[in-house]
Amino acid sequence: MAETNRDRGVEEEQVADEPPCKKIRSSDPDIKITLKYMDDDNDPATKEYSMYGPVLSHLSKFIDTSLSVGMQEKATNEIIFHDVHPDLFEKALNFLQEPCAARSMTAKDASELIEFYDKYDFEGGLKLCDEVIAAYLEHQNALGLMTPPDDLGILVDAAALAYQINLPKAKDVAISYLRTRMRDAEKTYGRMMFGSEHIKKLQPMFVDRIFREYFLEDLTKEEVSSPLFPKYFLTCTELNHYETQPFEILHLSGTKHAAFNGAYQRDEFSQYPYTKVETVYWNGQLKFVNVDKVADCTWAILAGNVEGDLQSQEVLWKCPYSNRFRAPPIGPWIAVDPTVQEAGSPNICFS
Repeated sequence: MAETNRDRGVEEEQVADEPPCKKIRSSDPDIKITLKYMDDDNDPATKEYSMYGPVLSHLSKFIDTSLSVGMQEKATNEIIFHDVHPDLFEKALNFLQEPCAARSMTAKDASELIEFYDKYDFEGGLKLCDEVIAAYLEHQNALGLMTPPDDLGILVDAAALAYQINLPKAKDVAISYLRTRMRDAEKTYGRMMFGSEHIKKLQPMFVDRIFREYFLEDLTKEEVSSPLFPKYFLTCTELNHYETQPFEILHLSGTKHAAFNGAYQRDEFSQYPYTKVETVYWNGQLKFVNVDKVADCTWAILAGNVEGDLQSQEVLWKCPYSNRFRAPPIGPWIAVDPTVQEAGSPNICFS
């Protein structure tokens, strides 16, 4: 049967209605992406990708502009990214092109990718990072001042980048979280948990007077911008925390192992800052119990044999992010040894 004009018109209409992605897949890649970076041995390296210009232009205004008429990239069909590692590039595109991957993005992922998305104007990537970081910080804020953050380093990175890049949602949540912590010098997870490396990353927020603690009021903008500011901040925080509290005797309570509860005497000349006067019969052996800093400089409650052998010390409870406390914080104490998992969390006070 002869083909009619009407049949031909229907076929042409069907081809025209095919999704753009199907048309792109059936064609050859039309641009080259070149990454120039330093490899693991710190040597210059290059990696090339053959990709589809329309797809990348849809994701990035930078790429869309680069492929416009009159641009060098349009003439050469090549876009060069400097100082972008292949792992980061592939990860960044995967989150934007695979919906399942986007749903699994973490705050750590967002912190690693957000500067790339911002520099090269990947609008969808910035929106995704904004949502992920905001949700993460909202969860951390809900934990309160007596629960350690999941990872303080990731938290500070996420908050600092949200502020730096001005993410519309995450920036406000970051400011709210940090203001609550910076106001409190007594709680374990108030401003005492931040170290100098954290304050350095958050310094632009101090320069902009986001935090208005009393000991910052007389500082000029130049002083707050100084490289010495993080150390000054930490010193003032510690003075505020310690100036009114007695620390001669530590009182531990709240555990179901009554032998652990009681008074711990401070001895400046002892290898253990706070030691229970009487020995404790625990786990089938006679032990002495002390409260001291361990290898990572966080405070812990430990049990050792009576002879005082350092190698016999067993960590029972630890207090995460307590590095900067010169005396043991009130808590919370996280059970480390399986034998005290059900013993409850110790409470500490001083006299």
